[in-house]
Amino acid sequence: MKDGPCPYIMKNGERIAVGGEACKLCANLTIEDPCLTEPYDHVIYKGLMNEMGKENFHNTIAFIPWNYERNEDEVAAHFLDYPDSFLICIHDNNHDHREF
Repeated sequence: MKDGPCPYIMKNGERIAVGGEACKLCANLTIEDPCLTEPYDHVIYKGLMNEMGKENFHNTIAFIPWNYERNEDEVAAHFLDYPDSFLICIHDNNHDHREF
């Protein structure tokens, strides 16, 4: 990305550049608004973790604050056990139609 903006990720509150020489070919699957319960709709986190290991991709959960108390500890632990693979971003919108 010689002339474009430098992409970056946030890790532990630090901005880390991933463009240029540091850029690796990888994929990220983002799932919006799931609860961290298993199964959740068609998401089975243990199966997702196995696929991530086989195919070398990351997963980001776009999490709404309202779901915080609806999680299962065992599922939430995946994010602590595999911090380089399972990522959470808080997208700060509870879908209560008062976000704007």
